[in-house]
Amino acid sequence: MAKPGADKEQPCPFIIANDIESAPTSQELQITFSKGKLEEKVTALQQLIKLIISDESFPRMMMPVLQHLVPSDDHEIKKLMLLYWEAVDKLKSDGSVKDELMLSCNNLRKDLLHANEFIRGKTMRLVAKLMYRPILEPLLQAVIENVTHRHCYVRRNAVACLMSVFLAFGGEMLGDLPAKLEVMLQNETDLSTKRNAFLLLFHCAQDRALDYLSNALKNEDPLAEIGDLLQLLIIELVRKACLADSSEKAKYMGIIYTFAQSKSSAVLLECANTLIALSKAPSAIRVAIQCHMKLLNAQHENNVILTILNKFEELIREKRKQDLEEHLLDILGTLSSPSLEIRKKGLDIVLALANERNVEHVVEYIRKNLRKDKSSQAFASLWVAATTRFAEMFPQPVLKGLMVPLIEEYITLETVAAPKDQEDKSAPTSSEPDASVQENVAYEVAQLAKKSLTLVPELEGAIAEKLIAYMPDVKECAVVTSLIWIIGEHSKGKEVAVKALEMLKENIGALPIVPLVKGNVSKEEQKKEEQPTAAKTKKRTKTVILPDGTYATQVIEEADSKKTEEPKKPAVEAAAAVSNLRNLLLTKDDSFLAAVLGVALTKLALRLRDDTKLYNEWVVHVLLAICAIIKIPCKNFEMDADSRARLISAIKVLSEHKAEEQDLFLSCGEALASEAAKKLSAERTALIQKPAAEGRDEEPKFKAGAEEIISFRQLKYKVSPQKIL
Repeated sequence: MAKPGADKEQPCPFIIANDIESAPTSQELQITFSKGKLEEKVTALQQLIKLIISDESFPRMMMPVLQHLVPSDDHEIKKLMLLYWEAVDKLKSDGSVKDELMLSCNNLRKDLLHANEFIRGKTMRLVAKLMYRPILEPLLQAVIENVTHRHCYVRRNAVACLMSVFLAFGGEMLGDLPAKLEVMLQNETDLSTKRNAFLLLFHCAQDRALDYLSNALKNEDPLAEIGDLLQLLIIELVRKACLADSSEKAKYMGIIYTFAQSKSSAVLLECANTLIALSKAPSAIRVAIQCHMKLLNAQHENNVILTILNKFEELIREKRKQDLEEHLLDILGTLSSPSLEIRKKGLDIVLALANERNVEHVVEYIRKNLRKDKSSQAFASLWVAATTRFAEMFPQPVLKGLMVPLIEEYITLETVAAPKDQEDKSAPTSSEPDASVQENVAYEVAQLAKKSLTLVPELEGAIAEKLIAYMPDVKECAVVTSLIWIIGEHSKGKEVAVKALEMLKENIGALPIVPLVKGNVSKEEQKKEEQPTAAKTKKRTKTVILPDGTYATQVIEEADSKKTEEPKKPAVEAAAAVSNLRNLLLTKDDSFLAAVLGVALTKLALRLRDDTKLYNEWVVHVLLAICAIIKIPCKNFEMDADSRARLISAIKVLSEHKAEEQDLFLSCGEALASEAAKKLSAERTALIQKPAAEGRDEEPKFKAGAEEIISFRQLKYKVSPQKIL
């Protein structure tokens, strides 16, 4: 910290805690340096350095230090002297270097050529901070000689020192350094030293650096010869050179292509980024994509994978899809990642690259992974959403390959309730699935099944049979409603209709539809249930030793395990036997479910009109079921007028036996399906035409004739010209 009133604040090269209680004077320090013991000199020099760092001025101490401490060969004093020369003020008031410092150059030169490698290296670090030409001129040749030293520590510090000199004064003071650097690079084994030496050579003599690089690339294993650190440096220099002068690309691009064969992940990533930044040629883009693919297959770090996927998205936006299509199978591997964010990005890229040639591979991969992700609703919802988007582009292959497996795996999934502690929106986000954002996957599958029956009518039989088989296990009210509607509309054949009616009849249960109460069980069953059953016991004897050491006989009673089974409780068994559909009718105040169920039963029965006996038999069951549905006793259930009118119209259609009304009743669903098919067809046509429209240049919105006057709003008069005149 500068003294009050100082003209200029002095720089602080390093920080040392000043723990000196009573600061010595200049005379005391001078006496210690001249007559003190070695330990006392070391302590005094440490105190002097701390005081100088604390902005205390000792202008007359440089000469005693030169006389008594600089000639010392003690390593401790030499280390402290390096700190002293760094901390002491080196300039006079007129800006010239102090004479005392010039006198120390001879000793610094001796340290630069010292037999101890550590002293050489530390002295070169000091010289790198003394950027004053009068001081450097007598020392520079000694630093250059250290470039060829046998120890890598010395060579590394020599190159760093020379780099500082070059940045401060340019190459005019370096002399024959480029030749020595070229020889050094051919024999250097330390990667860090090699990197710094090449960087210095590239700035000093670019032609020599390129000659060394071309010779190195001709070796049998050029990548091992150059090393990872030097490769990264070369890539950075090439990118800067090419961006500064585009005519240099032809000279340097071959180097990047060679480095693209490296096994280092960092080198591969830099090569790919450099190729994309410097060239738009298809060959360069393909090499960049190959580098990214190597990283994608080798790396398991989420951040690396996300970075690569972001690069792929950029290429897709730049209309490079054709270069990525051949690597679609490798990109599909990201869809098995445990990270939800990676899966979302991967699916977006896969859907963007999908076409008629590779759609079968994508469908096969998704079908294999459906069962693996069944336990996670977030992943399951992602697959269903991807299939929905995929089906809009390629309905036939996608829905034929995935619709039935989706029903088998996901139609019975239940929605997981979000924990209370996860409802805070300010909580940090994670890439893993979060229960608070999970959706009803089964409902999404049901909606996709509706759409698939419109897009691919030939799936009608297979989907209807699967829904009939799996609907009894579905517990979600909205899903059950959708499935019943699909079954009622698309169970066309006689056998399928009978299966659907039998399934619905079994799930509705015994009529009337009333809640199960204790009174429904007979009194005899209640008595049996309330009576405790006495467990039969058997006795056995056992000889034991008493505390006083005598023997005695002990009688043990054991319950008969075969006879202690609890009696079956009819009420509990009956409650467990209530189907999901009956439970929903009794507990949910959903009149829409009741109306859909009644209409579905009616349509299924009407499809049996060709078989009069079977038709009459099922009409009776359906009429009784609809009447029971209308009279469901539920506390919070009051059927709305539309649903009640719909059920009454179903009863009327079945009871009056008018063929025209029955045909009209059946044709309502077909008309709705026809309208839905037209809408989906129009949406798909717009989706197909959208990429083509994006590729064309937009036409100007306003067209003007060649002789029309152009009006510039900024040049118009704010008042009329007559008023100005």
